[in-house]
Amino acid sequence: MKFLVSINGSNYTNWNDSIERLRYLVGRDRESENAVTVIDTTGKRIWWREPKRQYLHEKITKRAEYARQIAAYRVGDMVWAQTGGRDCDMCKSTTAPFLTKANALDWEQVINRLWESAEGPVWYWLMSAADAAEAEGSFRDLALEAYEDGHPHYVID
Repeated sequence: MKFLVSINGSNYTNWNDSIERLRYLVGRDRESENAVTVIDTTGKRIWWREPKRQYLHEKITKRAEYARQIAAYRVGDMVWAQTGGRDCDMCKSTTAPFLTKANALDWEQVINRLWESAEGPVWYWLMSAADAAEAEGSFRDLALEAYEDGHPHYVID
């Protein structure tokens, strides 16, 4: 998808990526007072970032939500988590459940590393130990499955 990105009035075009990754990449530099607006090809404003004070409010709110989730699933000083995503070749994968430190900053670092390597949509969640025992990692090549199923022009997830 193509987007127009405006940072304090400077325009950059030909952005071809998912909106989630765009939000992450543009939003990484939150120390500046830059206001960012993202517009799709139809002229509709689809995302914007307020200056630093709005970012700080969002960051505190997000960390409080992480802390609430961690408290619900905490096992000692660790918590079970699982991540996944779909890349540009339509390969969908989910990691095996893993343990991470039970604090909001470490969980936020896991999420940031996930976005750093993203080629498409990603997902992440915390889980109980019982759910982690039943969960498994997975990998599916959706484009190959579509071809083998006789519909090579579209992919069903």
